[in-house]
Amino acid sequence: MRGSAEVRADAALRPAPGQISSPRQRAVLEIATYGTDVGRCILAPNSKPCGGESVEGIVAEEEVSRGRRLRSWVLGHLDGIVTALVGAGVVAVAAAFIAPRPEPMCDDPGELQRVVPVPVEASSTYTEPGYEASNLIDGDLNSAWIEGMADHGEGVTLRVELPTDTDLALVCLANGWARSEALFARNATLATVEAATEHGVERRSLREKSPDELRVRQSIAIVPGRTDFIEFTLVSVHLPYEPVSGERDLALSELEFWAR
Repeated sequence: MRGSAEVRADAALRPAPGQISSPRQRAVLEIATYGTDVGRCILAPNSKPCGGESVEGIVAEEEVSRGRRLRSWVLGHLDGIVTALVGAGVVAVAAAFIAPRPEPMCDDPGELQRVVPVPVEASSTYTEPGYEASNLIDGDLNSAWIEGMADHGEGVTLRVELPTDTDLALVCLANGWARSEALFARNATLATVEAATEHGVERRSLREKSPDELRVRQSIAIVPGRTDFIEFTLVSVHLPYEPVSGERDLALSELEFWAR
């Protein structure tokens, strides 16, 4: 029969179920439940009165059992885990490829290749030498083509022959005379233009640039696709900032053609 001291020790040291906070306490409670010598197990935890095992041994066995259960669960769900991880990787890789790339622009054409046209023909050109349509594709912003109409050049056409089967994607215009702010301010700039290829016609209105933007390029709307030519019709203009008496011509410095 157990002594009163052991009973008091049992009552004082046995953890209540709601107070269990460690593996050792759980082991002690299990020992008490199965009627092992609780007092001795609690007061002398390093001894082996409980079926030849100490509390530490029971705790260690419990931890091993937990490890085995965890391993069994992982193995049982391994296919699902691998599928989820692979799926996440596939989604991430696919997202990187599917994510839309930035639209090519005049200041950043991306992977497009610049195409140099063969000739440029204008329906009207200023009579003095040095303002020919070929200036539009010479790569020099200091030169310019100037129309030769009595007004500001509305209705003038520019026809550009491209290399055979050019996959045209972007057309950029250095609008106005980009040599200097003074020359830019005294000449008209293009306001509305139509661009025609065998795929159709697109019209675009171009915002009015200020003289300090003289070298900024503006995109001209086109119907993209493979073509051998493009023809521009100059529909309307922005009047000069500082018109000079007798000078009101439309000036354009450069056309750039970009293909895939």
